[in-house]
Amino acid sequence: MMLFAVFSRWACQIYPLACIRRTGGLQAAFKSTRASSHPPPAPEPVYQGNGGIEFYYHYEPGGHHPIGIGDVLQSRYRVVHKLGWGDSSIVWLCRDEQSSKYVAVKVAKGVSNAREADILDRLNDIDASTMGHLGRNMIPSVQDRFILHGVNGTHPCYVTSPARCSVVDTMERSSRPIFQLETGRSLAAQLALVVEYIHARGFVHGVDLCDDEEPLGSEAPKLATRPAWLGKDPEQYSPSEARLLITDFGETYSPGNDQIIAKEVDILGKPPQNWWEKWEARHQFFTETGERLSSKWQHPSWESHFEEDIQRSRREAWMPELDVEERDALTELFQCMLCWEPEKRLTIQGVLDSRLVLGTVLAENLTSYM
Repeated sequence: MMLFAVFSRWACQIYPLACIRRTGGLQAAFKSTRASSHPPPAPEPVYQGNGGIEFYYHYEPGGHHPIGIGDVLQSRYRVVHKLGWGDSSIVWLCRDEQSSKYVAVKVAKGVSNAREADILDRLNDIDASTMGHLGRNMIPSVQDRFILHGVNGTHPCYVTSPARCSVVDTMERSSRPIFQLETGRSLAAQLALVVEYIHARGFVHGVDLCDDEEPLGSEAPKLATRPAWLGKDPEQYSPSEARLLITDFGETYSPGNDQIIAKEVDILGKPPQNWWEKWEARHQFFTETGERLSSKWQHPSWESHFEEDIQRSRREAWMPELDVEERDALTELFQCMLCWEPEKRLTIQGVLDSRLVLGTVLAENLTSYM
């Protein structure tokens, strides 16, 4: 998750769990009417996701700790609102009763360990090889750590400064999900720098995966809190406001499935022959030479994506397009980053040294976050 390190006011909204439904009613109506000495089992409550609210079936032993607005954590942090949630934790906006400042408290699941806070501490340590690296400024520092003991287990918690919103949420919530070119370049430059810093310190960032619908246990809170929205439309951000933070270091990777591999072949072309022969499902999508069996399911090419998702969107929003030189530099960069063979892919240092980043993005935006 990428966050803008800017903070503003919020509006608190609490929603009852109206999205809980009970199953088994119709099935019971058609059962035999013969008397039984045993009452039918109570139907199991099931939570169906309501946009913006965490998956409530994760409130189970080993899962999330039930927290509500107004709760006080560690006899110090009063919960004001929810900032966000993920598969392994929930982040709460709290007021520090000691310092009278607002902080973000990340509460991990009951099966978690303190690994994420440990990683942040190591990334914030002064190291001779990375001293003065600009990417270090985009790593949040841990202000406090503690453990919550609750009905669902033992939950590691850590405290950082609050941020504003994620880049993805900013785009998804807007009818014009487009940044000004200068702002987009600034974010790209910061992202390249912080990833290079993370790799230099020996870490690789992960991703977050979630499910859809599962039984709701009694360990869930009575009220659901939708996360606060502290952002604004992408085009309203200036380069000076677009300050990037990298969070969620507790997530892991998941291998792709056959559909994802097929999309990769559409964009990158046929993989090396020894890889191609090991993919048993290839004949469901392609001929032996790598041609699609049906164009109906073919994933658009990079050129089509660029024209439709970037250039056309910017034209329709009456915003400047990328010129030919920047388009070619971006294409060259992606092709070098997305080679099939790992040893041929561009490293993050190669990204920083590329024609696009070094010649266009980084050169224009380096001074804004020095």
